[in-house]
Amino acid sequence: MPLPGVGIILENPSASPIPTAVAWGLTNLGLSTFSGTSPFYQQPPYGTATDTPDCYFQIPNVQTIAATTGTYVIPPGIGYISVPNTASTTVALQLQVGTVGTWVTLGPGTAATAIVYFYVADGVNVRLANTGAASVSVTIYPIRA
Repeated sequence: MPLPGVGIILENPSASPIPTAVAWGLTNLGLSTFSGTSPFYQQPPYGTATDTPDCYFQIPNVQTIAATTGTYVIPPGIGYISVPNTASTTVALQLQVGTVGTWVTLGPGTAATAIVYFYVADGVNVRLANTGAASVSVTIYPIRA
């Protein structure tokens, strides 16, 4: 079955587990496995993280989003986002539509509710926004391009 941005998978996925999650950053520029990725996007810190080459998922990306007005622009690719069940956080998936700076909420987060989002991101126009009273750590599971 073809996946957007991945192509046709012709064999069964490997039994290799998804790598351990780490915080991505602007380090080791140029090492992202996303084809066509600019060196200015967040990337896995390969010096401290261990990749699983035969796994269809890249190293998961753990990000802490600040309280009230905190946001995180998702690096380009597709995958899943896991938001924990935290009473004082509300994380929404948003798209920038129309005028620059106009963010539209696709999936409104609900406090005290764990959420899983599927995302397709271009590295500029898709983000997570936390409007809750406390910071929250989310895990992004990108599918390898």
